[in-house]
Amino acid sequence: MEPRIGVAVFVVNAEGKFVLGKRKGSHGANTWALPGGHLEYGESFETCAEREILEETGLQIRDIQFLTATNSVFEAEGKHYVTIYMGSVASDDSAQPQLMEPEKCSAWEWTSWDELRAAGESQISSGSASTGKQLFLPLLSLLQQRPDFRRYRFFITVDHEALESVLNAPEDFDEEVAFVRMVHAEWEPQEYDEEDIANDDVDPPEEPLEGCTEHDVGWMKMYWRITDLPGFGHLRDIDDWQTHYVRSPEIGDIL
Repeated sequence: MEPRIGVAVFVVNAEGKFVLGKRKGSHGANTWALPGGHLEYGESFETCAEREILEETGLQIRDIQFLTATNSVFEAEGKHYVTIYMGSVASDDSAQPQLMEPEKCSAWEWTSWDELRAAGESQISSGSASTGKQLFLPLLSLLQQRPDFRRYRFFITVDHEALESVLNAPEDFDEEVAFVRMVHAEWEPQEYDEEDIANDDVDPPEEPLEGCTEHDVGWMKMYWRITDLPGFGHLRDIDDWQTHYVRSPEIGDIL
């Protein structure tokens, strides 16, 4: 049997949690999975994600973007799926997922990435003896095949200076005053080997910034108005951080 294409969607709410459902009446019954479904002929990943979420949960979503993909073989069922993972945001922060297709799903809940990873790691290490929440095979594939995958490559923090800038900003945020810190979750200090040092191929040190003398300190000030998913979308490729990075006290503007 030829592989089929499934689309699974992270639908994130204002708390940073996403929807997870307990499957029913199909392969993977009683396991927990992201909402989603089959990609139809001629359909884009984005259109499929939006359609499936509305059909399954009644939620409307925005800021839909591709995240990654996995390959899963259900040996007992003789099925092979390539799963496309999409990210999105719930359009209404107060909306709750509904059981629109109760024959396919028995429950929806909001969960965090840490909770999902903990359940998956327990299931992987314990195998059939695991007594905790059982994840659908493609979600296990995500943890196993994409160990470096993170729900967030970048995140924002707010220190006292940033908080003051937001609190003192005008209501329409038209003036460029409100900012937060955008942090690169995968940033590591630059390492130089002996050949780099011998060839003097070493960046000159900067004035210390919170104790770091490197130019790239792993975070930058970013205007508040662009720290929604469309802004993060400009940082989806591995080289985009260096393209847009500015060292404090400058404030970045990637749109």
